[in-house]
Amino acid sequence: MTRRTHRRAASHVAASFALPAVCALTAAIAIAAAAGAAVGPFAPVSVSVPAHPSAAGDVRIGFRPRGRLPRGGFYYAVLVLHDYATGGGPPACAVSSDMARTEYRSPSGARRLGLTILRARSSEGRWCAGATYLGALYAVPHAPRCSYSSPCYGRTTQLVGPCWIVGEGHQVCGVVVRQPPYSYPGGLPRPIDSSSRIVGRFEVRF
Repeated sequence: MTRRTHRRAASHVAASFALPAVCALTAAIAIAAAAGAAVGPFAPVSVSVPAHPSAAGDVRIGFRPRGRLPRGGFYYAVLVLHDYATGGGPPACAVSSDMARTEYRSPSGARRLGLTILRARSSEGRWCAGATYLGALYAVPHAPRCSYSSPCYGRTTQLVGPCWIVGEGHQVCGVVVRQPPYSYPGGLPRPIDSSSRIVGRFEVRF
């Protein structure tokens, strides 16, 4: 076999090994790209809750967004009373979070976010002691509309609980369910905005 023949054979062997390697690399890139594309605006998230919340206080939850909401999109959360013995009448404690004053938070990069959940009005003025509340974190793929059909509360110069009207660096509080007010037992409510999606579920025990 001549030297030229040896070179041709070596080149053929090298190409035979290189082709599968290139194919494997291409496949890996394609899989990674598909995985990245699969994380849409409604990717599920884990929600952290306080271990020992006070029945007389607000509830603060935390989460790290995984999906990428469109510009202006936001998150909010609600709580509803679950499987609570009432003795026949409506509970005297809060049957849900305040769905007429619900905090909105827009994502800021990949940073962890927090939401304060206010309790609904009740004769006792507190969450139900010893009760479990089911929670849901919603993602909305557009800016708060703050319209007649989807109102928000507060003014640019007035703080209402943890909530401000829309503004740079401020949060918003809004109405997230239609009238009449939420009543127990009703499960998780249907949002006013049909584009909203649940991206996290959690429980809070008092």
